[in-house]
Amino acid sequence: MDDLTKLFPDVADALGIESVAIVEKDHYIVELLRLLQPLAFDTHQLVFAGGTALSKAGISLNRMSEDVDIKLVPVADFSQQYSRNQRKNVRKDIIQVITETIIASGMFCFDGEYPKVTRDEYRYNEIPVRYPQAYAQAPCLRPFIKLELMETDLLEAAENRDIYSLITGLTKKGEIVGAFPCATIARKADFYDAQNCCKYAEFGTGSG
Repeated sequence: MDDLTKLFPDVADALGIESVAIVEKDHYIVELLRLLQPLAFDTHQLVFAGGTALSKAGISLNRMSEDVDIKLVPVADFSQQYSRNQRKNVRKDIIQVITETIIASGMFCFDGEYPKVTRDEYRYNEIPVRYPQAYAQAPCLRPFIKLELMETDLLEAAENRDIYSLITGLTKKGEIVGAFPCATIARKADFYDAQNCCKYAEFGTGSG
């Protein structure tokens, strides 16, 4: 791990990234996902989603998301099989397992200055995760990774994708996170392409 952290400045320079802290945070986002990847539950599947999922799964986006968006996708008969109170307790237990896994890693921690947020009977959970920081923090970055976990159904089945950091993508050093279920990539990519086109048109930043 130490050998990889020494490469952060070189990777930032090679990719034209002004702040080494961005490469550093990207690395620890992937390490957080590595912790989550092996977790399995009888009632829910953890599915990586959002802009971070696209960039980490090898689809280029002109953005760097600091959030890790995880969907808690329930099994088909979850609502019928469990009472309302049981469903709440199941979600609570899942969040507890995830929290304990993060703490047990010894790499990440929580900070009372950035409290966890839980809403709607544990359907929505926001967990600020502190990560090791050896480089000067960029003003644009939060000092934590915002891990969002939300129970939802998917319109299409998740597809397994390999996930890698900027440093692994460039240097081929370090290990990828293999076969993490991701929200359907093609549909998400189309959405972000359309979103970016609208943004460019609105602000007149497109070419021509």
